[in-house]
Amino acid sequence: MIDNTPIWLDLDCRGELSGFRYTGRFFVKKYLTGKDRTNYNLKANKEAGALPPGNQRALIFALARLDCHIEQADAVWWTKDTGSDLAGLNLVDDEPVFQILEGISKLQDADRQANDPEGWAKDKAAADQRAADIKAAAEAQTASPG
Repeated sequence: MIDNTPIWLDLDCRGELSGFRYTGRFFVKKYLTGKDRTNYNLKANKEAGALPPGNQRALIFALARLDCHIEQADAVWWTKDTGSDLAGLNLVDDEPVFQILEGISKLQDADRQANDPEGWAKDKAAADQRAADIKAAAEAQTASPG
């Protein structure tokens, strides 16, 4: 059985636009159940409305996902905007949103590493190779004349 007991996740990052230092603690579920995933999709689609695909729509889906992961937050800046069911829409910066998601992903990754070390190692090696290939291609492109 998967342990999905909420756990505290600490955040300390700088906003990409404002330079504001975002700190706080979030009591998060590491995994979303089928019911959670359904709720997050319903909330995201309600908030996104007719927004076309793009960064703002992706942000709304990220916030809706976090709304289902976060049980409690002690960060005073993590509030729900008037007229919205989602916390974080009032932020100037996107970085704290993505840092919380990354923290949850790291918690999940640690479970995967502990529960399936062979599969985890194989997936990590493939991801590391993809990253190396992308880096080499970028370096080759910047090194070529023209």
